[in-house]
Amino acid sequence: MAERDQEGGDSRGVRFTKAGFAAVAALVLLVGNIGQLAWNLNPSWKPDPNERLRAAIEPVSAEPDISLATYLRRTTAARDLAQAVDDRTRSQFGGKPPSHEAFLCAKARALSVRGYMVYANVTVEGLKHRAVDLYTSLYSEATRRRLATYEDEAPLPPLKLTSPTDSFVQAAFLTVPARPRALYRARFELRTHTDDGGLGTLLAMADSRPFPGFEAHYPQTYPHCSRS
Repeated sequence: MAERDQEGGDSRGVRFTKAGFAAVAALVLLVGNIGQLAWNLNPSWKPDPNERLRAAIEPVSAEPDISLATYLRRTTAARDLAQAVDDRTRSQFGGKPPSHEAFLCAKARALSVRGYMVYANVTVEGLKHRAVDLYTSLYSEATRRRLATYEDEAPLPPLKLTSPTDSFVQAAFLTVPARPRALYRARFELRTHTDDGGLGTLLAMADSRPFPGFEAHYPQTYPHCSRS
C-alpha cells in the first residue's frame, strides 16, 4: 500500500513537472509575442541586430517653379520657420551682415528664389541611434557633369535614425539655370554623419529622371532693398 502511495506521489510529481514546463513555455511565447507586437507598433523600441548595413535612395519627383519660401514652409515646423529663414540668409554673407537693412534685403531676395523641389524615398538599415547626411546636387544631362554652383553644396540637416530600419521621404530645394531647353538631373548622396564635419562614408547614391530648366520671373523691387 505504501509502495502504491509512493508511486502515486511520484506520478503526481512528474505530471506537475510537465505542466510546469508547459506553463513556462507558454509564458515565454506570450512575452515574445507581446514584444513583437510592441516592436511592430513602435519600431524604435526594437534592438538593432547589427547584422548588416544597407541604404537605398529612390528619387520620386521634381516639382518646378517653387520658391524657397514655399519650400521652407512645407518642410519646416512653424515654430522653427523664422530661424530657418534667418539661417539661410546669414549663410549668404559668410559672417555678420554689414547692416540690418542689408540683412532684410538679402532675406527678401533669398525667399523669392525659385527652383525645383525634389523628393526621394530613403531607406537605411543598421544605423539605429545614429545620423546620416543627405547631399543633393545638380548635373547637366548633356555633359553628365555637376554644375559648378553645386561643387561645395552643404548637406541637409543631419537625419536622426531611431529604428533598425528607417524609411522616409526627404525633400530638397535645387535652383536651376534659366535654360528651358536644357535638361538636368538631381543627384542624391547619402552618407554617415560625422561630428567633426568631415565627409562620412557613402551609403547610397541615385539620380533622378531628367527635368528641364526654366526661366523664373522675379519682382523688379524688393522690400528693404535700395533701388540704386
